[in-house]
Amino acid sequence: MEENQTKEIIPTSSYDTLVDYIDNKMLFEGKSINEWIKYLSLPAVPDHIDWLQMIKLNQRAIFLSEIVFNNISLAKARLIGAKAAYNKKLNLQKELIRDSYDKKPPNDVIENKAINKSANEATALTIAEFFFGFWTNQVEKINAFNTRLTSLNITVNQENKILNSSTF
Repeated sequence: MEENQTKEIIPTSSYDTLVDYIDNKMLFEGKSINEWIKYLSLPAVPDHIDWLQMIKLNQRAIFLSEIVFNNISLAKARLIGAKAAYNKKLNLQKELIRDSYDKKPPNDVIENKAINKSANEATALTIAEFFFGFWTNQVEKINAFNTRLTSLNITVNQENKILNSSTF
């Protein structure tokens, strides 16, 4: 009996459906979140790294940085557009609701009706916020990688200087 109560209290099927939709079906520039995560995977840094490997890591970092910074710009622009569209629709709906009554209804009634009539724009705004958050995290990830790469570049450069100066 307790197991049945747990199933009713925690509706995991709804959550699982939502997670699947978010991870695999919501697209940003033609890719799902899971596809972006795989595409943007950072290379492993070997225990010992030579100059050629360092160049390859730097090239990968530049490539990923370009993608991430372009996409956060797109996500930010879309978020701004979604906010504007939602606010415009919400205000228009409030005005229409006020105008449809002879006697003005309470503000909370107007607000609730306007919100309900702006559901599509609210959903678009939520999706835009979601993608902006995702790309903000990717920027943080790439910045942390670039910081680590800078330290490695300095270390490899110092090692090369020491090796080259000891051969004379």
